[in-house]
Formats: sequence, C-alpha cells, structure tokens
Amino acid sequence: MSNEKRNIFLKMTNIKMKLLGIKKTGENKFANYNYFELGDILPVLMPALVEENLFMKTQFSATEQIAKLIIFDIDDPEERIEFETFVASCSLKGAHDVQNLGAVQTYIRRYLLMTAFDIAEIDFVNSIVKPYGNQEKTLVKKPSQPAKLTEQEEEKRRLSAEAWKLIKKLPVEEQDKYISQCKKEGSIDVFKNVISVITGMLMSERPTTTQVDTKQQEQSINEKQPNKSLEEENETLKPVNNSMKHEEEIPIF
Repeated sequence: MSNEKRNIFLKMTNIKMKLLGIKKTGENKFANYNYFELGDILPVLMPALVEENLFMKTQFSATEQIAKLIIFDIDDPEERIEFETFVASCSLKGAHDVQNLGAVQTYIRRYLLMTAFDIAEIDFVNSIVKPYGNQEKTLVKKPSQPAKLTEQEEEKRRLSAEAWKLIKKLPVEEQDKYISQCKKEGSIDVFKNVISVITGMLMSERPTTTQVDTKQQEQSINEKQPNKSLEEENETLKPVNNSMKHEEEIPIF
C-alpha cells in the first residue's frame, strides 16, 4: 500500500468499488421483488472500512424526525461526510411500539448505507406503477359502416327492381310463376330473362289501331246508356281491389 495520504473521497470510492456485485437475500413475496438487507451489506462493508481507515456511525434524533449517517476519516478525524434523511413512522401488524421503532431504524440504516455507498436497487415506483408511455391504450371502436355494394350486386338489385315492376303488370294468376322463379334462383341471368319474357308479353298485348277504334265506339255507346247504379259500380271495382291487395301481400325478392 502506498504511503501517500489519501483523502476521504478516494477512500469512499474504493469502498464503493468493493461493494459492487453484492447479492440480495431479502424477498418481498407480496410485491414479488428482492431487496438488500443489512446482513447483505455489512459483511462486505465493515472489512472495507477497516482497510480504508474509515469509521461510520448512525444517529437518530430524539427531538426531530431526522437520522444521520456520518463517515469519519481515522487518519484525519476532522474530515467527515454526513448523510441525512427524514424518519417516517411504521405500523407493523401485530407489533408493539418498540418493535415498530426497531423496524423504522433498520429501514433507515439500510437506506442511508445504500445512499452513502451508491448501492443500486430496483426502482420501486417504476416496478409498481406503469410508466406513462407504456400504459395500455384503450381502443375505441368506430361504428361499423354498411359495406359498399359491388358492381355485380348493384346490377342485380337494379334488375330485381325492374323485374318486380313488370311482374306487377301481369294478371294475378301469372305473377306467382315469375315470383317463384326469381326467388328460387335470383341470379342476374334469371332477372334478365324474366324482364325479356314479360316485356315481350306486354308488347304483344298492346291494342292495334282497329282495337282502339272499336273501344272508342263502345265508349260512345256507353255514354248514351244511363249511369250504372252505385251497387253495380262497386261490383265492377271488387276484382280490381282484390288484385291490389294481392300485390301488396307479395314481398319483393
């Protein structure tokens, strides 16, 4: 060992180096973490203090809630380093006041030694409370929007509506045939075929010029005849009303 005088700061640094790698034996099963006990620190610390000619003592104030750790340099007693902390209360389950006091002093001594010699331990705050940046994000579900129809679906819908309009123009006894066909198959080709067939039927049923002249003559004769009674008119309208009712009950496909 060199005879050159070393100050207290160099001696403290040497001791900190010797405390690196000490093992934790304390275990908190409730919070699931390990910690340093005094029994982990002192067996390594005390021989290092002797080797470096340092002396330490812990003081608890009887009047103030303050505790101090003082490190003295034996080679130069005027040199010292002090560490100070507030003293918190403790209330252990099933323990009396003296036991609670001993628990407080044990905790304070441990924390003062860890502060003085830079003994690193886990960050209790970060280990218990999640950092802001790592908090789980709550996903807000957007309201679902109706899916857009494809071109084929749009074409099918258009042809379906057109076929339905044409079917309604047929006599009631012929409508069921085409409605069943459209509902059973319901493809674009079927709708096109139904539209084509019914359009041809309706075109062939259009009156010719001769038929129009005949109807005009019949209308002229009817105008000369006396008006029908109210009951006769109601009887004439009955088939029409039944036909309309039948159309309303048929669902579109």
